[in-house]
Amino acid sequence: MPELRQLGDVLVYEEQLQGRSVEMELRLLETFLERCPSGYQMQPLSNVEAWKRAFEVAAEIIAFEAAWRPSGRLPAVGRSRYRRAEMQVRALQALGTPGLRVRDGQLLGEWRTAVHQGSDLARALIRKIGGALIIQRVFSLLERDDRSERYLTRRNAVLARDDGIPDIPWNHLLELASQAVSVTQLELAEPWDGRREKLWTRLLGVLRNLAAVYNVQFYNRFEGLLFHDLAGFARDVVLYDHLFTIPQWRPSDTPRLMTASFGWLPDSFQTNSGFSVRDAAVFAERLLEWQRQREGVPLVFSAETARQRCPELSDAALAALLDAASLPANRVNQGLHDPDSRPNSEHSFALRPLIEEGGRYLLFAAPWRAQAFFEVLESAARRWGETQQPRVNIRQKLGDAIEPFLREQLAAHGVRAVGGKAQDIPGDVECDAVVEAANLRVFIEAKSKVLTWAGRTGQDVYLLKDFANSGVYAAAQAVRNAAALIRHGHMRLVDADGHEAELVDQGDDVITLSLSLGEFGGLQTTAAFQEALVVMAEGGEFVAHRTLDDEERRALVEANQRSAQYRRAFEGLVKVDPTVVEERHGRRMFLSLAQFLVLLDGVSGAQQFANRLLELSAWAPISLDPYVPILMADGRRQPDLISTVLQAGDGQMFALKGPLETLGRRRLRPK
Repeated sequence: MPELRQLGDVLVYEEQLQGRSVEMELRLLETFLERCPSGYQMQPLSNVEAWKRAFEVAAEIIAFEAAWRPSGRLPAVGRSRYRRAEMQVRALQALGTPGLRVRDGQLLGEWRTAVHQGSDLARALIRKIGGALIIQRVFSLLERDDRSERYLTRRNAVLARDDGIPDIPWNHLLELASQAVSVTQLELAEPWDGRREKLWTRLLGVLRNLAAVYNVQFYNRFEGLLFHDLAGFARDVVLYDHLFTIPQWRPSDTPRLMTASFGWLPDSFQTNSGFSVRDAAVFAERLLEWQRQREGVPLVFSAETARQRCPELSDAALAALLDAASLPANRVNQGLHDPDSRPNSEHSFALRPLIEEGGRYLLFAAPWRAQAFFEVLESAARRWGETQQPRVNIRQKLGDAIEPFLREQLAAHGVRAVGGKAQDIPGDVECDAVVEAANLRVFIEAKSKVLTWAGRTGQDVYLLKDFANSGVYAAAQAVRNAAALIRHGHMRLVDADGHEAELVDQGDDVITLSLSLGEFGGLQTTAAFQEALVVMAEGGEFVAHRTLDDEERRALVEANQRSAQYRRAFEGLVKVDPTVVEERHGRRMFLSLAQFLVLLDGVSGAQQFANRLLELSAWAPISLDPYVPILMADGRRQPDLISTVLQAGDGQMFALKGPLETLGRRRLRPK
């Protein structure tokens, strides 16, 4: 089946490049695909005679259907399935790709040259407009949701029409614009005039073409749910996020995430870095709140005004923080050029929230810059860890810190969560957190693994390794723990502080929640995560369709080991509770810690927390933005929020069935 769909793409390539209609060929292909059920075992394409007869039958069906129409004609073939291929080849043509052609079923051409030249043009246009003015323009155009404090970007996916258009690669635009920021230009308050508007329009066209070359945008709403290659799907989702979606944390959550994650650092950390964890958290809180009050307007300040905003900090600590948190304007994102390239690590704007020029500091929109304050503290902790004997594993320490933090946050919302090592059953069973509600039990496992830069830019094996070591590994542990409780009927947990808790199986339904410190974008949507787990549980493996070097092979082996761990864990759960097969992993969820904090808004008690998770599952198919289902599941379905999410937040939405007040209320499965 995937080969046939690829054949349709090739036909579209030829139509665009050669200017000839392929309407009849596509109609034959669509007629055949419509009559082949999913999973149907077909003859290999090498069996020419069998396929020739199959398409002869398809032609007879077409003729029969046309004969029954008064006009004797059928409507045009729907092209939504092939929109990605069409947009890709049109983008390559627009960029003037040398040697663009189709040969042996492949689209060939010097696309790297075209992308590089297109990137040069985009950067030149940005310099003419001014990077700071572009960034200000972006956030003035986007709508912000007050509760999540996020700017909402729109995906241009449609339901089944053929007119989907390329999205604006907002994140890549911001990354390039950051390279051309001038604090002086902002202070002079240069106007956004007609000349800049024309350059802006041209810039967006160039960037849309550059992004379309990578062919990772879904142009209809079903592509995000129906995939045949897990590795390819994951690459498309993550690279789309890297290019198009703006990474954001809720600014008001950032200081407590910093304190919780690094509160274990000893006094020697301050000696090494020049500031304490508390200093860094106060610094982030004051500057983010100051910027947030400006409604996205860039904040320009001096060291002296920062001192007035942060009176708790010593002069030495403030100076150290300003130095650690800022990049000189002429070095921001050095090394970044093409959409899938990366800046030099010491110059990455993702790791530092401020830009410095002539003793003036610049802070852009708070949700966009919030996570970089966390990164400043993590970078300082890593440098400190490397000076210790033995060296301190910061990633492991972060994982250890997440567990008590998530239990504290649940407790703050009236949700009792217990955890610790199981003392009365065989095997190494340890639970990060377990929440009990009426007829439901939630097993939560947290991992500190993040999506590395290699993974974010679509390097498939590293992306799969990161995903497997985070969401999949946590799910395997949670499912295994649930199976252990059901198998033995009880479990006595003892946490690190010696607190004991007794769990008794009473036939409750099981929900598992994987938590990660970093964000994995669309892979953290419940629909995508559940479908990935289905593939793994059925024995599917990650496969790379290219030659791998030794390091890449090791990464792929590690990813498949985690996949096998989940499969074995799920098989163990099925043995003790065969009814879970009916759910098709419908109660396995994956969130980042930042998303988890937004999810907790308004929660009071274990039952409401469990219901909120069930609503996440009910809203699962609507979006590849993980925050959209969270906003929809929070119980505040006022028309203003609904319209914001459906219209401005994400166009990748199914038509809703039923009244809004009843949607998402998934009934408990009867025992």
